[in-house]
Amino acid sequence: VLRAGDIILKANGMPLTTSLSPSPFEAQRGMNDLITAIRATPDGQEVELSVIREKGDFAETITIKPKRVVKTDQTDPSAPAGGPQTIGVLLTPNYVKNQNLRSDNPVEAARLAFQYTKTLASETANGLLTFLTQSVSGGGGSSGGQISGPIGLIREGTNVIATKDIQTVLLFAAAISINLGVINAFPLPALDGGQLLFILAEAVTRRKIDQRVQEGINGAAVLVLLLVSVEAAIGDIFNIFGK
Repeated sequence: VLRAGDIILKANGMPLTTSLSPSPFEAQRGMNDLITAIRATPDGQEVELSVIREKGDFAETITIKPKRVVKTDQTDPSAPAGGPQTIGVLLTPNYVKNQNLRSDNPVEAARLAFQYTKTLASETANGLLTFLTQSVSGGGGSSGGQISGPIGLIREGTNVIATKDIQTVLLFAAAISINLGVINAFPLPALDGGQLLFILAEAVTRRKIDQRVQEGINGAAVLVLLLVSVEAAIGDIFNIFGK
């Protein structure tokens, strides 16, 4: 049985993090992988977890049988349960705190800044790829619960500014800038990455793509992006007023 303070290292033999002190990005990714493993467990089967207890030094293996969220149809008592698999506990990332790194050496400071930017860009790209993959496969549910639009961004920005910490505000601004840059670079129509893809296609085929075809593809992509934005805005509103 899982208890408060337990650290889950593996799920069905799959490592969730590479260390006991992961970065916030790695900790969040590990929790997402754990949730995915739980939801992918067939009905009636168990998930095997490698756990370190709150005051323990060694990992121990436990097995838990996930259950689906019960959604009983009041008009039909025989209706089967629905919803995703769950193990009935509140999961949080194994992340303790941020540590500000300082350096009087400009070269070292540049290296640390580059490493942080690289990590943030990589995590943004991985998150977007996961979202797109789940959206295409139909396994990601509503996009409004996975992404935030301008409303959620404003809300988060308000919380950041309320800290009155200039470093936190600057990091938040940098995160927004990196996110926009990574998303805009993706090879999707209507984005700069998509336009670059058209240029590369013309360079390879040595033929200019029909302008009407290009406009049609971009128009359809813009419509999809607008629909995703509307759904994200609805999700943000629900997160604010629906809880």
